[in-house]
Amino acid sequence: MTGLDLESFLLLLRADPGAWALGALVLAAATILVWVSWGSRNAIRKCLALSVAGHALLLVGGGSVPAVIRAIHPRPADDEPERHVRVAPVVEPGPGENAARAFVAAGEGGRAGVAAIDRLDVPVALASGRIAAERPAIDPSSVPVMPEPTPLEAPALAAATLAAPELPPPPSPEPATIAPASAPPEAIVAAGDVALDAPEVHEPPRPPETEAPQRNVPLGDARLRSGRPRPRVAEPPTPRVELAAPQPAPAPLAVVPLRAPPVEPPAPALAELSSRPSEAIAKIPEIYRPRLEADRSTRAQRAGASRASELAVERALDWLARHQDVDGRWDGGTARYSDGEAVEGDDDFTVHCPKGDVCFGECAYWEADSGLTALALLTYLGAGHTHKEGEYARVIARGFTFLMRLQKPDGDLRGASQTVGMYCHAMATLALCEGYALSRDERLRGPAERAVAFLARSRAADGQSWRYAPGAAVGDTSILGWVVMALKSARESNLPIPDRASLDRGAATWLDRVSDGDSKGLAKYQPADKVTPTMTAEAWVCRQFLGFGGPGPASAEAAAYLLDHESDRGETNVYYWYYATLAMYQHGGKPWTEWNARLRDRLISLQRTSGHMSGSWDPDDSIYGSRGGRIYCTTFAALTLEVYYRYLRLYDAPNLAEDDDDEELPAPAPPLTAPAEPSRR
Repeated sequence: MTGLDLESFLLLLRADPGAWALGALVLAAATILVWVSWGSRNAIRKCLALSVAGHALLLVGGGSVPAVIRAIHPRPADDEPERHVRVAPVVEPGPGENAARAFVAAGEGGRAGVAAIDRLDVPVALASGRIAAERPAIDPSSVPVMPEPTPLEAPALAAATLAAPELPPPPSPEPATIAPASAPPEAIVAAGDVALDAPEVHEPPRPPETEAPQRNVPLGDARLRSGRPRPRVAEPPTPRVELAAPQPAPAPLAVVPLRAPPVEPPAPALAELSSRPSEAIAKIPEIYRPRLEADRSTRAQRAGASRASELAVERALDWLARHQDVDGRWDGGTARYSDGEAVEGDDDFTVHCPKGDVCFGECAYWEADSGLTALALLTYLGAGHTHKEGEYARVIARGFTFLMRLQKPDGDLRGASQTVGMYCHAMATLALCEGYALSRDERLRGPAERAVAFLARSRAADGQSWRYAPGAAVGDTSILGWVVMALKSARESNLPIPDRASLDRGAATWLDRVSDGDSKGLAKYQPADKVTPTMTAEAWVCRQFLGFGGPGPASAEAAAYLLDHESDRGETNVYYWYYATLAMYQHGGKPWTEWNARLRDRLISLQRTSGHMSGSWDPDDSIYGSRGGRIYCTTFAALTLEVYYRYLRLYDAPNLAEDDDDEELPAPAPPLTAPAEPSRR
């Protein structure tokens, strides 16, 4: 009321003797200065002395005193201004959408732990109770195969992988040789193919844990292969099983660096791949034997392959091997925050590229490593390679080890992926089933069985198809294609399939619902959508592998429709070409000959044949390839060129006979010449 600052006066009384002494000293100096200068005749000197004295007194007794006193006696913490944190509202999942299948729980010292969710149909909020992943409903008609990547926010990084449960070693007449602790990470365990408690090889050393910056990060793959620490799972160490090729142990190898120097490999020889005795091949399911037959190349060229197509496959396998991470995964993209900024310390497959010759083509679904790894493994398996033998045995062994470590106890192989999670699981299930079928390795049987069981439990609520997340309201034709192939592989390998009859009936019902055309040979993504070439090809493959897609009006209608559409949603579309080529090959006859004559050399001409990108395909101009990236397009292109021996022909076996006059077999392949480098747009 009077203008008197009582608070400053009271604080002044509480000041320590040092503050009083300082004030007294300043007052005495001012007094002496005025007294000495007052007798001077120089007026300017008197004014200057008075000014200095006045300012000194103001400094001691004026507004700066409270600041000095407050520095000596700071305000309590309660006086600090409040900080307001913006919290994202909890968004309930919309129709057909499920929330994340894992949640982040607070652990000791601020570290995050991981807890499993028993039920697949229960929406899960993040453990903080304040922030939930924002997942807008996906419009199925806008993106029929590859949905738009959904940026997610979470208060902490969620663990992307769990240690695989302990698996029993396969029976062996010789004891397993365990690598000593001093052995390098890349050492091979020859006998028994089992390495228990082996040195970690799946990721480089991490720096000491530091406090993570206070910002939102994407929920998903939290391993971040360098830089940022990941949450730890609060559980005792579990012995891990390493798949290794049964080769004689060589001299110790140096650890493979993350950024390998550029190597231009020589052109591989086109020799017969199979060295297995006939009795070993007889144990493999008949549908896969064409990959391993001694006369595979001869049969393939009679079915429509060429020396150039075989060389293109070998180049693709070499490129994939050069871009595999040391933990076995093929990493398609860099982890990013919800605002699109790259997560510091994370990387992708381009870390293996030399400076100045980097392979472009990042995958939009950076957390879909299990799906891309499965596609790469299927490419090797499709060419007859396994983790048991061959030049790519160690590459394949690492890939399977990654999937086994990633798999959860309930069989889930989606990893961190949510947007395309069931794509990843279905592809990984197919890879495990094929790997077991070709190798008969008992260590793959358990993971394959669990993956198949999870697949059977994850049907959409209609019981007919599958969707991006388990238990969605309605399925789609695109994911159904991968599920049908995985279940077919499990059936051929004598793996148990829960409720198999119901799964087959549901798939047949779905295919009938999405069928269209005069003879029901065309197909749609979902019943309310329009017919597309890609879905027609994929649905036709489903019918073929389910046993009712053989010759007939529906197949003739599908073949004619595909021949009228050389591509779909772009001038190039490797996803469409993969399914269309597989369906046409199974159908055989003149439609196959015409399709193969159009596509084979065109696909070969699009492959990179020089530089570090040699062996890969650029992302195609469809919506699928642009989001899938270089690894995605390379695997689909190579799988398409493996069609001549990847599966036994189910409906057109007579066309392979030498005395068949109904099939116009292609002329013998001309001498091999390297295809011209394609023009780059």
